[in-house]
Order: sequence, then structure tokens, then C-alpha cells
Amino acid sequence: MDKQARFGTIEKMSQTYPIITLCKIAEVSRAGYYKWKTALGSRKTRFELDTNLKEHILAIHRLRPYFGYKRMRTALCKEGLLINQKKVRRLMR
Repeated sequence: MDKQARFGTIEKMSQTYPIITLCKIAEVSRAGYYKWKTALGSRKTRFELDTNLKEHILAIHRLRPYFGYKRMRTALCKEGLLINQKKVRRLMR
């Protein structure tokens, strides 16, 4: 069981049991749990933005399937989306 799953289990059981005890049982640090909990909202937001960007990339890809990540970034910039080419490359993989 990876740490993400352990943190999720602690989140579910935190209404019934103390978090300190759950962290000891799951063998994770309390600070790590709270860091995961704090970053949860930003992860969801980033996932939604990446999904929206993937849709734009696929729409451009349907019109011009020969575009690589550099040309794709240029096409996205022309649409008004300023995105780093490394992110475009990662999403195109």
C-alpha cells in the first residue's frame, strides 16, 4: 500500500479515531499527512487545468497531426494559452 492510499485511509477514519494514532498505525509522519491534506485542493485544481489543456491539444492535433510539442506550444500561444513547452511535451506523451 503506497503512502497516498494510507493518507486517504487516515482521512476517512479521522472522524472516528485520533490522527496521531492512525499515523502511527499507518507508519507515516503526522507532518506528511497534513502536507498531503493541504496540497489536496491544489492537486485537484491542477488536474482540472491539465484536462482542459489536453482537450485543446487534441483539438489542434486533429487539425494538424504532424505538430510536435514546440509547434503545439506556438499554436496554444496563438489561442491565448501561455504554457511552458515542457508541460506541453509532458501532456502530449
